[in-house]
Amino acid sequence: MMLQEPLPNLKSWVLYFENAEIPVLESTKKTLLALNEVSESLTAKTLSEVVLRDPLMTIQVLRNIQKNTTQNITPITTVAHAIMMRGVERFFHEHQPQKTVEETLRLHFEAHTHLTKLIQRAHIGSYLALLWGKIRHDIESDELVIAALLYDLAEIILCLTAPRLTIEIQRVLQATPGKRSAEAQKTVLGVTFQEIQVELAKNWKLPELLLILLNEQEDKINSRAHIVALANRVARHILYSPTDPALPDDYKAIAELTGQSLEQVPEYLVRILTNKQLL
Repeated sequence: MMLQEPLPNLKSWVLYFENAEIPVLESTKKTLLALNEVSESLTAKTLSEVVLRDPLMTIQVLRNIQKNTTQNITPITTVAHAIMMRGVERFFHEHQPQKTVEETLRLHFEAHTHLTKLIQRAHIGSYLALLWGKIRHDIESDELVIAALLYDLAEIILCLTAPRLTIEIQRVLQATPGKRSAEAQKTVLGVTFQEIQVELAKNWKLPELLLILLNEQEDKINSRAHIVALANRVARHILYSPTDPALPDDYKAIAELTGQSLEQVPEYLVRILTNKQLL
């Protein structure tokens, strides 16, 4: 059922999101159906690579492992570890073919278009986080990938369950150039996506590490959270426009993070994303 009107407060939004049906991308469903036929030869790593192409499938796997493990074990912060803990056979049993994004939004073209851009943004952000984590010799760069992939999860879920409200936020932004995204969210929903997401992650009992990496307030005080936040900021700005006025600040931050000269950064960014076919 699609939500048509905003809910009254943060608690109501978090409860709504917590109970929302989360579909997967059609490409994910097709790939997993095919892999299920040869599941005996699959490894957790191979499956995790498929899951990590889809932020919606990723959160399903992480939520499932939190529901089915005891609290006294080492936190499970990567998809490969989650699949390994449950086993490949059980993975396919617990993640049966399900509803797809395309089916959910078949009557909502504008919302589907916006969601496609959100998914593309998540892919760019997760790839940048992976590269920059390796540059900084991060020993668990998969954690950065997952956090970057899920960074806009609340907006993605709203797009699927309340497409009218999603488009209204976009129209507020278009009608008032220079207005910050968080302000537009507050105008339409009464809360921001970040507020919803922080509380939602707690309710889903995601590992503390992921709570930190998903919280934009940690950007200035945690070097790993800074990589995730910067990766997603750059993804958002470069997809919005190659001349986005926020990009010069992004370039400066990238130069500081990677050790490149400021002049090298724009060409470096376009080159790596084009080579990966993300632009």
